[in-house]
Amino acid sequence: MAYRRSMDEGHPLRTTRRRAIGRALAGCLSFGLAGVALDAAGAGAGSKAGDARIFKLALEIEYAEEAFYREALRRGALRSELREYAHAALTQDGQHLRLLRTALGSAAPARPRFVFGDKTKNERAFIDTAAKLEDLAVAGYNGQAANLTKGGLTVAATI
Repeated sequence: MAYRRSMDEGHPLRTTRRRAIGRALAGCLSFGLAGVALDAAGAGAGSKAGDARIFKLALEIEYAEEAFYREALRRGALRSELREYAHAALTQDGQHLRLLRTALGSAAPARPRFVFGDKTKNERAFIDTAAKLEDLAVAGYNGQAANLTKGGLTVAATI
């Protein structure tokens, strides 16, 4: 999850509006391409196999979110309301993981290992990264909802 930032006199430059929009568009493009790949693989046909592919992608996103919040809380850099938010998000993502793993059964991929670098060491980096992860998850769910079967959509609606 680490990315490099420009340096000015040894300090990271603040993310400009242009950079933020560029990153958001890059994220949308990446997720759009994932959607095209899923469509090409048959998810657009509204099949159970398509549901499984979409749920596997959602599970990977939930794994990333859950690991991010867990690490941020473990490191102890979050205070007050931000710590409460991270705890609530961790709990909710844990529920999402259980639901998706149940829906996928033995086809559920194993939990990957994530390295977040400095993104969980201070509040500003945490906020920036959490916003990106949450936006990615929402875009993924919204982008693939139409490709699910009615049964798959029923499961996804509980997430």
